[in-house]
Amino acid sequence: MKADREEKLILEILSTDKYVTSSELAEKTGYSSRTIRGKIRKINEILEAIPGNPMEIQAKPHFGFKLNIKSGNKKHILDQLFQENSMGEDIPATPGERVNWLLKFLLEQKEYVTISDLADRLFVTDSVVKTALKNTESILQQYGIRILRRPGYGISAVGEESAIRDCLVDLFMKQKCDNVEYELEQLGQIVWELLDRYHIRIPEIAFYNFIKYIYVSVRRIQKGCEITFCREEQVQIEFSHFEIVEKLGKELETYYGMIIPEQERMYLAIHLAGKRVVGNTGETNLVVKEDLNELVEQMVVSSFEEFNLNLKNNFELIMLLKQHMVPLDIRLRYNIPLVNPLLKDIQKNYSFAYTIAERAAVILQEYYGKVIPEDEIGYLAVIYALALEEQETEIKKNNILIVCNSGKGSSRLLVYKYRQEFGNYIDQIEVCNLIELKYRNFDAIDYVFTTVPIAESIPVPVYEVGLFLNNEDIVTVRKILKKGNHCFLKNYFKRELFFSDIHAESKEQVIYELCRKARKVFVLPEGVEESVLYREELSSTDYGNMVAIPHPYQTVVEETTVIVGILDKEIDWGRNQVQAVFLFLIGSQEDKNLQKFYQETMQIFMNEKVMIQVHENIKKYRKLNNMTQEKLAAALEMDPQYYAQLERGERNFSLEKIVKICSVLHVNVEDIVDITPVENSGKESPARKLERLLPLMETDAGAGKIH
Repeated sequence: MKADREEKLILEILSTDKYVTSSELAEKTGYSSRTIRGKIRKINEILEAIPGNPMEIQAKPHFGFKLNIKSGNKKHILDQLFQENSMGEDIPATPGERVNWLLKFLLEQKEYVTISDLADRLFVTDSVVKTALKNTESILQQYGIRILRRPGYGISAVGEESAIRDCLVDLFMKQKCDNVEYELEQLGQIVWELLDRYHIRIPEIAFYNFIKYIYVSVRRIQKGCEITFCREEQVQIEFSHFEIVEKLGKELETYYGMIIPEQERMYLAIHLAGKRVVGNTGETNLVVKEDLNELVEQMVVSSFEEFNLNLKNNFELIMLLKQHMVPLDIRLRYNIPLVNPLLKDIQKNYSFAYTIAERAAVILQEYYGKVIPEDEIGYLAVIYALALEEQETEIKKNNILIVCNSGKGSSRLLVYKYRQEFGNYIDQIEVCNLIELKYRNFDAIDYVFTTVPIAESIPVPVYEVGLFLNNEDIVTVRKILKKGNHCFLKNYFKRELFFSDIHAESKEQVIYELCRKARKVFVLPEGVEESVLYREELSSTDYGNMVAIPHPYQTVVEETTVIVGILDKEIDWGRNQVQAVFLFLIGSQEDKNLQKFYQETMQIFMNEKVMIQVHENIKKYRKLNNMTQEKLAAALEMDPQYYAQLERGERNFSLEKIVKICSVLHVNVEDIVDITPVENSGKESPARKLERLLPLMETDAGAGKIH
């Protein structure tokens, strides 16, 4: 006698060592209490038949049922019972596993299947299957695949063969495939040798994707599911791709002992063309179609219209975009997916470049008549980030003030030494003593380096160094000057354009309310709200950590300005919940700090390390001011316990609280918030970080091998 799926389900519920009532069992299984009692009698009969009678289900009045272990290992016995009748398959145990199982089963199943049959296969109730099917159906819809329901027959997954394969490949990429590892390795070797022979390179991730697409395609062809498409729809791809795939087709036919149809070879060639790297060292005669050239031109113009960013003369950017558009054109025309594993990192660390790429994606969306995937926008963002990084390579020279009380001779020696050691980073050097310091104007000063302690507050960064600049001092000063002064951020923020406790139920209300308040103190053109909302329709500007940076579709003011709104409660912005809003009005005047401002504003609130540093800095400056937590909390009109939670990092400081704290502690925002861009932190430079992103689009000669 063997346990059926209902009995195995009851056993699984009772395996928790706790009493379970018949009503609870009925609720969890969907069966009546009478059926439950009958099933338990049968289970006990099965358990009695096991040598040694190691366990039984006990019934206790007013308590329910419990699995009682007499001897042996409970897990081992239950595993034996559960594995029987399973045909050697792993039975999905979690909701996520059931969804993945259903995806694979329905996509590979040609015939209709009933809910009850699926429940029998999964050893669950019909209601559990129906719940899993809802999630399964929503995933399939993303690929253009639908669930067809036919009364009396059951359900079936219906969609284009290309879409079914894309879904299976994505599912395949997410799962372990130890059982086919050898086959994938053989396929990888065949493909790699062909690509190497023709000097064709594709990124490593795309290479693995291509191998698994071949594997899935072979399995689908064997099932009689073949790709078909009209020749009129075919795009122009290089002859080398067809030649490679012809040879690949012959290799596959020999390896699998089957025929690879012409249409399948054509589609493999299209996939290969959509994944390859163009513009490598072996390609000196790259030809880009006229319509792609026009698209690139429009994409570059769009960055000027929205961000006042003139990239028209950036030859390297334009060439990279053109090279990228060749395979991208194929991917978009044929809906060939390309996974971007660093998408979240790109969105977070290169937010300005990603925003520019989103604007460029609008051009592509209008041309191709389809939504551009975020993964593709991420690849475009890397190209824009490279262009922006190139603009930042110019060394900014600083104006410094040296404070020295050791006389004119020592002062002149210091000036000479600073020029000698840091000449590349310094424009003007001024010198004064402590008495003269009181009467100084700091408008044109970036840094103060002092050989004596300074007690009074100064509106620019102050660093104490030795009179004779030892090696440690030289390293420190060079690092400071090289990093650059980020006090420029305050130029974008006007105290009168900072609004707290904004009450709104939607982002539309937030934008209209911020503009209404801003017009009371600032000249704001008409139509700003509509321009901002139109830009939001194209792509949402919330990037996580409860921050949104909306901005108009085009420049609307002369000088870049930010309107800040702190909401009284978080609201849904589109992708994430938002409570801090930076309404970013980009000016028509040229602004070299625009990228830095956008990027660094994002970093303040998007980076967890930055927020940790905020807590530590506030604690440090509170102690330097000889203030207790209670005293600072009182000055902030805040509950002491609540403030203690903030300082311990159990809660995050909002921008409003940071501003108030700076006022009480007599420090600048820059003292509290480390606004050094994340990519500049530590040993890794922005250029180096971007270099790590490049393999996503271009690999060295050794990339793409199966290891």
